[in-house]
Amino acid sequence: MKVVKGIKRSLAEMLPPSWLITKARIHSDAIALTFDDGPHPDFTPLVLAVLAKYGMKATFFTIGENLVKYPELARKIVKDGHQLGNHSYFHRDYRSLPLAQQLAEIDRTDKLLEEFDGHQRHTFRPPRGELSARLLFALMWRKQTVAMWSYDSMDYQGLGAKSIVQRFSEQPMNRGEIVLMHDDNAHTLDALEELLPTWKSRGWASQSFSGLGIG
Repeated sequence: MKVVKGIKRSLAEMLPPSWLITKARIHSDAIALTFDDGPHPDFTPLVLAVLAKYGMKATFFTIGENLVKYPELARKIVKDGHQLGNHSYFHRDYRSLPLAQQLAEIDRTDKLLEEFDGHQRHTFRPPRGELSARLLFALMWRKQTVAMWSYDSMDYQGLGAKSIVQRFSEQPMNRGEIVLMHDDNAHTLDALEELLPTWKSRGWASQSFSGLGIG
């Protein structure tokens, strides 16, 4: 599965996790659920509720302009013990933006995030997974970790909750998976309602990046 666009996977796997996270190296039956593109006024509160119901923690890669619109949801994410991540300010295609503009968007979002969790720097996930070597090395230079994923739920395809659940059934997770999901649609929410109790009954747990000691 290609999860690092613009960089050869072999190179990505050689980089230390303090620079680029693609999977957690752990010895317990835990994964890292991650949610992109929020916070969303309709679905993020419901995602938080179902995570709380089953005692799961996650990392939310938020978009800057959404933080401005819905700051109370960012506060709720932190209050519930989850982690905030940086997913750019406008979620634009970084292939068409100069490097300086990419970094400016990341900095702008980091400043917003600091208001909620007190951290100056946050783990960054590029929009659409478009990560150029130039951006990666610029972020490495300033010691800002980039996080991709190892398991794509494909919840963004709009094929319904059944399709998401079926994917996890046909392609079971391994420990340390970084699972890509989105907290901006009903399909993901409905799938979580079915997946989380099953995972919990099998001994699986989801932690934030910090809970797994990464990022």
